[in-house]
Amino acid sequence: MALLAIEVFADDVPPAIVQEFLFRLGRAYPAYWENGSQAGHCPAKVEWLSHDGAVAAVSDYDERKSYVSYVGRHRATRIASH
Repeated sequence: MALLAIEVFADDVPPAIVQEFLFRLGRAYPAYWENGSQAGHCPAKVEWLSHDGAVAAVSDYDERKSYVSYVGRHRATRIASH
């Protein structure tokens, strides 16, 4: 098991921006989908890059059917592929 901790620092950021940042990055799955395709309350796309800049893993938030079927089978939220 690995636990990733990220610290972000900024000066003079409005509280609304900070709250939006926390809502989007604090979840490893989409909370909902708008119009059945655009994942909501999560980043549009997440990519982990290797030391040479190649994409090592990418999010799959747009695969709504996969998330919904997982919940149906396991009664738990599926975590994104990244």
